Amino acid sequence: MLPKEAKFNTQASSILRFKERNWSFIPITPIDKSPDYRILKQATGQTKWAQFQHRKPNNTESVQFLKAYGFAVITGKISNIVVLDVDVKKGDGFKSLKGKELPPTPTARTQSGGAHYYFKYPKFQVKSHTNLLPNVDIKADGGYVVTPLTPGYEWYEYLSPEEVPLADLPKWLEELLYEEDYKKGEASNEYYSLLTTPCNIPRLSNKAKTISINKPNLQEWYSKKEVADSFMKMLRIDKEIGQAFKCILPGHKDNKPSSSIYQGRNGVYIYRDFHGAKGEQILLLPEVYASLHYKRVVSASDKLAEKEIGKPEVATWGIRLLVDMGFIKPHKVDYKPLKEKVPPTIKKTYEGFIRLLECKYIYSPNEPTPFSWRFASAWCQVSERKAGEAIKWLLSKGYIKEQGKTSGKRPMSLFMLG
Repeated sequence: MLPKEAKFNTQASSILRFKERNWSFIPITPIDKSPDYRILKQATGQTKWAQFQHRKPNNTESVQFLKAYGFAVITGKISNIVVLDVDVKKGDGFKSLKGKELPPTPTARTQSGGAHYYFKYPKFQVKSHTNLLPNVDIKADGGYVVTPLTPGYEWYEYLSPEEVPLADLPKWLEELLYEEDYKKGEASNEYYSLLTTPCNIPRLSNKAKTISINKPNLQEWYSKKEVADSFMKMLRIDKEIGQAFKCILPGHKDNKPSSSIYQGRNGVYIYRDFHGAKGEQILLLPEVYASLHYKRVVSASDKLAEKEIGKPEVATWGIRLLVDMGFIKPHKVDYKPLKEKVPPTIKKTYEGFIRLLECKYIYSPNEPTPFSWRFASAWCQVSERKAGEAIKWLLSKGYIKEQGKTSGKRPMSLFMLG
């Protein structure tokens, strides 16, 4: 047992080093290395340790933490670290790493004889995973690990953060993480990569002048942080990219934050909902926008949503979202103004059809478009019955006209302005 003064100096030294490394940290108990809720309450007024996933302890809180038995560092983006946690209590995790390259990086010996390999947090988001390999876990977003200077934990010789810099994740580990995420649907952004969309997106607004469009397609647009930031601002999500917030999807009630927007491995910004109707749901931003209009979760993948919509439709919502946010100017469309005084639902449906053409003509000028009752209901924000009645009226008065049908097993009518 350390003398009281020596223990105090050890804790102070730990905290100083955490701050030098820009790590977030929490106090832990000696029993099961769980967060010390008593000290957390004294220091912050609440027992939740998850607050330190989004901020680092201030100086006043750090002084309170000096009373702790030991410390854990919060892994993930907040501390810019990912930890490969090798366990030997239930099995030999080191056997799972046989033949796998592990570059020199800060490495700690755990109380049980296992190891913590500290790596630099990558450009894509990494969640914590249990048993990524037999007896090998990943501690990243949402996790923490007990650190050296806590009794029973120490840095391997010459492998402390002061002696060796954080290494990048080994390639095999990156690929393994990606494969694991793909199994859970996280890589759903790959299912069509938003490449079913316009070949040309001209008419940039002032807002978008800084955005490069050397390869003008939706994947590139939705890989821009400016677009993701604007999307969050538009929906009044007062958080940063990667931070958790209460879910905005229709029908999802949150008692605490369970959603986030982050950049996927292919660069596209993604909406993740941890408590979706089908478990964890991963949606593209245009799918979120469409879901808000449909008033239920929709996606091009029926495995990720309550209702499946076609890929071309998702692309259309993607164009509209960019237009609505001011990144792209709508295409000019010549139309006949409504002469008669009409019910609001007819006016909304007609204006919605014009808006659809303003979006679609950006990449397929003067081409007819499907305009089903179901789609029109969501796009124009009227009931499906009212959308159908409005379409019939607009056809009868010559404001729109039918122009053939789509091919395939279920042909749909195509429409143009009259």
